[in-house]
Amino acid sequence: MPKKYPVESRLFAVQKKQEGHSWDRVAEMVKENFGLDRSPSRRQMTKWVTRDSLSDAALKEIGSRLPAYGPEWLSTQQDVLARVFAEGVRGKDFGILMAKWMFSQMKAMLGPERLETAWAEFRQEEQPPATNYLEHEEGGKDQ
Repeated sequence: MPKKYPVESRLFAVQKKQEGHSWDRVAEMVKENFGLDRSPSRRQMTKWVTRDSLSDAALKEIGSRLPAYGPEWLSTQQDVLARVFAEGVRGKDFGILMAKWMFSQMKAMLGPERLETAWAEFRQEEQPPATNYLEHEEGGKDQ
């Protein structure tokens, strides 16, 4: 019977394979990074890459780590999160995917106008103070 590996090791293996490492090298890295007695087999790792098995495993792991109300909330988000994980496995940036999901949650809570206002204020606060380079250059000529 094959050994079950934690979701973290599965995600790590998928990421390393996407980076172009051979299956043998990925197995070695999983064994080293997670302190395992033996490496996962190539057959096991190829199953982790399939969209459905990885998403289900990841969602189960997330569900087990959430507070008591988490499973109820997770059931409302399962399709969206499964799509995010599947796109991430296909090589899209998880950070961007999660940010887009977060924006959709914020839009549902605030409404589109309030979200636009909050985003505009955030961007304005994050920008460095504007400098008038033309005045700065002219001041340098006089000196």
